[in-house]
Amino acid sequence: MSAESTPEDYYDHQAAADLLLFRNEKNMKALRLEVPDLQKEFSDGVYIGKGKHPPSIRVTNPPGSLYYDKVSDFEQYQNGKDVNHRYTVTKYTNSKNKIFIIVKFTSDTKTNYAMV
Repeated sequence: MSAESTPEDYYDHQAAADLLLFRNEKNMKALRLEVPDLQKEFSDGVYIGKGKHPPSIRVTNPPGSLYYDKVSDFEQYQNGKDVNHRYTVTKYTNSKNKIFIIVKFTSDTKTNYAMV
């Protein structure tokens, strides 16, 4: 994507999404992505319920948008085969020290089929 382009230039659809980056029980980086309009949730194979946190700890899922071509690209079983899905997380900081996170999704069958 060029500096002037936007995700809308590359993907056919957009849906509101909440993203949570965390460390799993093995202390590995992981993510949870909720997309209510698509009734989809992705979470590195680990279900994360809504836990209780002390008032001093602020836990939020930053709102964002999921850009994608087809909902069927997210399916784990496609054309009679299991499909492995992967993602990359890139952190950007702008000149006002605001942090942006971009997550790109790829699979065995398609590259860059979605991004948050």
